[in-house]
Amino acid sequence: KFLIRWVSALGLVKQINLNLFWARIILLPAIIVLSLSVACGTDATPTEVTQPPAEPSQSIQKLVSSKINVQATNTVLADMVRVIGGDLVESTSIVPAGADVHIYQISPDQRIAISKAKLLVSNGLGLDDFLNSELDNSNRSDVVHVVASQGLTPEALEEMSLSANGTDSGHHGEEVAEKVEHLIHEAEEGVITPEEAVEHIEELLGSHGDLEDGHGHDEEGLEDKLKEIIHEVEDGHLTAESAIESMEQLIEQHHGEEGYKESEHHHGHDSGDPHFWLNPVLAIHYVEQITEGLIQVDPANAEVYSANADQYKQELLDLDQEIARELSQVPPEHRHLITFHDAYGYFIRKYGWELSAFVPGHGGDVTPQTIVGILDDIQEDGIPAVFSEPQFAEDVLQETAKTAGVAVGVVRSLVDDTEPTYLDMMRSNVRSLVENLK
Repeated sequence: KFLIRWVSALGLVKQINLNLFWARIILLPAIIVLSLSVACGTDATPTEVTQPPAEPSQSIQKLVSSKINVQATNTVLADMVRVIGGDLVESTSIVPAGADVHIYQISPDQRIAISKAKLLVSNGLGLDDFLNSELDNSNRSDVVHVVASQGLTPEALEEMSLSANGTDSGHHGEEVAEKVEHLIHEAEEGVITPEEAVEHIEELLGSHGDLEDGHGHDEEGLEDKLKEIIHEVEDGHLTAESAIESMEQLIEQHHGEEGYKESEHHHGHDSGDPHFWLNPVLAIHYVEQITEGLIQVDPANAEVYSANADQYKQELLDLDQEIARELSQVPPEHRHLITFHDAYGYFIRKYGWELSAFVPGHGGDVTPQTIVGILDDIQEDGIPAVFSEPQFAEDVLQETAKTAGVAVGVVRSLVDDTEPTYLDMMRSNVRSLVENLK
């Protein structure tokens, strides 16, 4: 019995030793990991130690490289691309903030950036011809080029300023007749609404009167008939749309249909005013053009671009109403914008203002005649302020303001570091106008 017990005990010990051996083998990795955790600090965990560190950085690099490289010729266009494209795009302005787009020359680094872009966005109408030269030299066929103003009818620069160059032709009534005709044309093109056109025409006839034809002859009959049409609208007997059609027919009868068509042709000339974006309603056309370009480059995200564009277009419509409300605080006799650069024609037409400028929209030199004319405008209309622009030298404007004894405000035609978005820029301009001219 003793022998049997001894043999059994010996077998049990062997079994225990065998089990302990395998237990050590199984538990050894866990003991090693636990030891490392204690050595590195109590906050460390096995998951953090064993996770490969390279994966997050690779994902970030992939995300960055997948963004669409968009090069826009100015800061307004670049901002619009950012709003529509969101996180899917990398939008850069070729002409930096604060630079004059009319005379800008691109650098070698920018030339390389342009060559790598998938989408190029320009304004057109001679404002950024340097991009066309780059495209011609590169012979690229794979890049999408959006011209934001394509499809819009430009206005002649010399007609956009109601007091441009400060000169008096001696045919003031004829000028008023041309402005009436011009407002009708803008209503038909969608630049302003028919209601706005009727309102502006009423203001013109009320403040100036005595229309003349192209030969300097009085056309009191035309003026009276136009006023009758306006009264029909005010009495509710005629819609604004019908009034515009009636006015157009009336002017054609007095001036001849051929003359009206010649005027339309002149408005479409390539040398017209390129600054459409300063009218927020026309800026909607820019948004649509850019959206089409992004979808062409990246059709997989078409719904994202379209949704962003729809929201942005509504914001622009709201901005238009906001501007009209704010500008109504300015007395009618002070609604005259005097700037260094003639870029605000579409803006003043939209809201029924007048405009004078030291240099035309495509650039040029300041002449003594222009300065005298602007001083006359300030004195005759009692304008309390003139407006400088950050990207232009303001010596002449400051000296003119000092001579006239008026204040100097600031307006912008392009986005910059102070007003980093298009919406910011437009609201800032309106605040400046109201504060200085109210």
